[in-house]
Amino acid sequence: ISKTYNVNFIDLATRVMLGTPVHQALIQPIDMEHVAAKVPVFSFGRLKNSDPRLGVEMQSTGEVACFGVNQYDAFLKGMIAAGFRLPKKNIVLCIGSAERKTEFIPSAQLLLDMGFSIMATDNTRKTLITQGNIQAVQLIHKPQKRREPNILTYLQSGKIDLVINVPDSLDSEAQTDGFEMRRAAVDSGTPLITDIKTAILMTMSLHRKWTREMSGKSFWSYMSWQEYVNADR
Repeated sequence: ISKTYNVNFIDLATRVMLGTPVHQALIQPIDMEHVAAKVPVFSFGRLKNSDPRLGVEMQSTGEVACFGVNQYDAFLKGMIAAGFRLPKKNIVLCIGSAERKTEFIPSAQLLLDMGFSIMATDNTRKTLITQGNIQAVQLIHKPQKRREPNILTYLQSGKIDLVINVPDSLDSEAQTDGFEMRRAAVDSGTPLITDIKTAILMTMSLHRKWTREMSGKSFWSYMSWQEYVNADR
């Protein structure tokens, strides 16, 4: 936060605790020309049989922070720095609740617009077709269906670039289809997103990158921290 606002908050807090005079920091977020994104780093790959999903306990083992000219630039940089590989072609969708399925419909259309191939489990696929009129979605079966095309087979053969699995069960210990899917994604080294807001922001960021590059413009900004904060002056 100190680097984002270019204000030494530790120094300010120390002066306040000591009772010495301090000057009010002039912070105008609306006038800032840069955005910072902090992205957690997880070690689920080393924790065998753990459920790679977010919960009330902190599960990250570190974090990275990246700067960009907008939230999309900063977010993608942060994800890449945290070890996330951007998808190239095949994306699997398995979204739990009806509300979350509906919420992701516009993002699914953006993925198709960018040329990605979408595979979805039965109910997610039905929602995309009936409520979003998105027809170009291939059916892929959940692990316990034991039918092909099955997501376990595709993950083991390296055919999936990204799994978006938003669980609706609060039981992280249950051997559910979702657990098997998430665990298989981590064990095969396939990028995994389990939060709907993160999935939507990832899609929007990829679309912003794609739009810029399709128009012959560069998406990424490369500057030092000092250059970012000096741009606000």
